[in-house]
Amino acid sequence: MNPLENFFKMGNIEKIEQLLDKIPTPIFMLNKEHKIIAWNRTCEALTGIAKEDIHGKNWQSLGFYDPPRPILADFLLDGAEAEKIRSFYGEKCHVAASNNGSWEGEDFFPNLNGGIWLYFTASLIKDDKGSVLGAVETLMDITSIKEKEFKLEKYNHRLIILHEVIRELSGETTLQGLLDKAVSLIGEKLNYPNISILAQEDPNKSEVSLSIKAASCLNKEQFSKLSDKLKKSGKGLSYKAAREMRIINTPSTSESEDFFPFLDNISSELDIPIIFSGTLLGVISVEGTVPFDEDDEKIFQIFADQLGVLWKVTESMEIIKRQASIDQLTGLPNRFLLFSRLKEEQHRLLRYGGQLSLAMMDLAGFKAINDNLGHFVGDKVLREVGKVLRSTLRQSDFCARFGGDEFVIFFPNVPHEEVLTAISRLRNALSSIHIEELPEKYHIEADFGLAFYPDDGKKLTQLLQLADQRMYDEKRRMQRLRE
Repeated sequence: MNPLENFFKMGNIEKIEQLLDKIPTPIFMLNKEHKIIAWNRTCEALTGIAKEDIHGKNWQSLGFYDPPRPILADFLLDGAEAEKIRSFYGEKCHVAASNNGSWEGEDFFPNLNGGIWLYFTASLIKDDKGSVLGAVETLMDITSIKEKEFKLEKYNHRLIILHEVIRELSGETTLQGLLDKAVSLIGEKLNYPNISILAQEDPNKSEVSLSIKAASCLNKEQFSKLSDKLKKSGKGLSYKAAREMRIINTPSTSESEDFFPFLDNISSELDIPIIFSGTLLGVISVEGTVPFDEDDEKIFQIFADQLGVLWKVTESMEIIKRQASIDQLTGLPNRFLLFSRLKEEQHRLLRYGGQLSLAMMDLAGFKAINDNLGHFVGDKVLREVGKVLRSTLRQSDFCARFGGDEFVIFFPNVPHEEVLTAISRLRNALSSIHIEELPEKYHIEADFGLAFYPDDGKKLTQLLQLADQRMYDEKRRMQRLRE
């Protein structure tokens, strides 16, 4: 009889375990009947299971799997095919690299010592004739390795999401559109209860004053009221992040004196300042139900940095666009924006119907002011006229500088008689303008020409020409009266 086989049959397990106890690796042995016959001290320390509680039992009876299933050593003792082993373990289990008949794999054991990840190898014990006497299996706790692996996978996944978000945001052409889309995408893809972006009201001032500009789970109607409450409260983790120009990570909001809630049932908050070239633009405030970790800080710092760049680019684009469409002297829309708006109004009227009044306005005697008093005085007159037009007209009306001392006004859906009242109000306001450099003999007056949609036609460019013609008719008539 083979000595090793005799050793097993004699049940001389104590000597086996004395040998195994000297090995620092968790290791145990099974006999041919799948009973555990040896269990070293390192196995006890890893699993929390004492030798006396496991000797003579099989693994399935211990309830570490739900539902119960064999362990790797059991499959080897049964001579199971690879397909059967993989049907239980999947691709996590495979023939060992040594290719000596051993197998290796990894799995999570939720019922073992509070839940641990184990890496395990199993080999058969054979006599010199190749007969199977039992099996040996080793264990290694890889929980910390798997946690790091999962954490890295999660971080990389969020980086990919962040890249996709930034790519989508780069197409936004307005600052408000950029901020709205930013909170919407991040809130949706990273699944936080609420993400808000607060803007520094005046980036050129050192004093911090924030207002909510976008939020994933707040109504826009609440923005102004919440911003005022936040400002008056003297609190706010967002304000703290802004003032200190650093990330503020608050694991437990209930323990923070600075916490100001935007939503109910929020237990943690992460606030990240948005800084561009040393200037505070705003703060990203992320509300959560579990504490934020270092990876959250890293992800949102990257997001804040990228958002800061897009913020300034978009803001610059808006300024350029505004400068291209605004008359620099009067601050009114220029001729380019006038015809763009004329096109929009044409589409609106053709689709939805309604009425529109067009007024062409020309200053009376303006040429004499320029010729006799100089262009600087003439420019001052135009600036004052621009102020009067902006302050006198309704917000729904549209007024643009057509060129020189000519202006165009749209009155959408205003009855004819109300348009005439508005023109009369404008005449009075213009006549009250006082300019020191302007002698009393010069009066600021205007001539108007009106055209109405649809009464005078349905093509707005033609109506604009008609209003221009009527204005010159009025100008000639008034010149005769003034003479």
